[in-house]
Amino acid sequence: MKKLFSLIFLCLFLIPVLSSGEDLYEEQLNKGIRNSEPYAYVLIKQSKADTAHAKEILRKALRYSPDLPAVYFELSKASLSFSTDGIFEVVDYMLQGISAYQRNFWWSFTMVGSLYMSVIISFIISVIIIIFIRLSSDLRLLSHDIEEVRTKTLLLLVLAFALTGPIFLIGGLLFILGLYLKKRDRIVLFYGVDRRIKHWAYRCKRCGTILCNKCEKHILWGRMCMQCYRSLVKLDELDAKERVSRLLTVYEYQKQRRDMIKIISYILPGLAQIYAGDVLYGLLFLWTFLFFLCIPVMNSLFLTETFSFSHLWLNWSSLILLIAVYFLSNIITRRRLDKGWL
Repeated sequence: MKKLFSLIFLCLFLIPVLSSGEDLYEEQLNKGIRNSEPYAYVLIKQSKADTAHAKEILRKALRYSPDLPAVYFELSKASLSFSTDGIFEVVDYMLQGISAYQRNFWWSFTMVGSLYMSVIISFIISVIIIIFIRLSSDLRLLSHDIEEVRTKTLLLLVLAFALTGPIFLIGGLLFILGLYLKKRDRIVLFYGVDRRIKHWAYRCKRCGTILCNKCEKHILWGRMCMQCYRSLVKLDELDAKERVSRLLTVYEYQKQRRDMIKIISYILPGLAQIYAGDVLYGLLFLWTFLFFLCIPVMNSLFLTETFSFSHLWLNWSSLILLIAVYFLSNIITRRRLDKGWL
């Protein structure tokens, strides 16, 4: 019974608006209001039902709501044709619709809200992916450091903050992983902490062996282990059989590493760089890709008014840029692999 009374009340409230849209518009003009958006939305729905007179109905809606972007976008769709004039008309209505955002607070608010949420959510997802990719590799370095220097066990206390919430867990893991980033990435991502990060475990860039200052008294040129250093520089200290064995070991390690980089580069942009240790470059590609991916999702949540219309032009633009970022990331990854920079 309550639903029935609510439905009757809603009909009684809306019927005057729908049946006398022109009178309502004139009344709003007298009050200094030049937009009648509810009536314009009704006309848009009528244009969809009557496609033969769609443009005429939409132009009428434009007179009642000149600041409503939806009217311009619907006119752009209704004007679509393969003629030169039709293409220019489509573009013109699209640009007018985008320009109308600055005159329509609600549409601007929903677009800014969706973009803001896309930035935040894409960044959080990017950080979680970085932790997931780097964790298995960098935890071995941390384990090596703890075995060599027992006092570094205190670093695990950072993870105690995980008990206070997931944000603190992510922050604690990022701090630990930041200890083993490249110096450039540490300076950018952990400004002010880099000077305090010294004498931590690292991997030989040729064979992947885990080393630290306690294992090797001197950090050799190129951050290599002693065996790889001798096989390249001190050739007289190794016989031919040992040198060939070392070169085969390095070749197998580098081949497996390159194959893994090629595979994961097809999954998401930036994953290959993050896996290879270039976290900053990987974050830029991954965050950008996920940002464009989140825009259509957020726009579906920030639907404008009661009309089922989201910022379709922004959705299509984000999808095009998303594809561009994907291919650009793969091209750069292939070139850096060919030059030996990954």
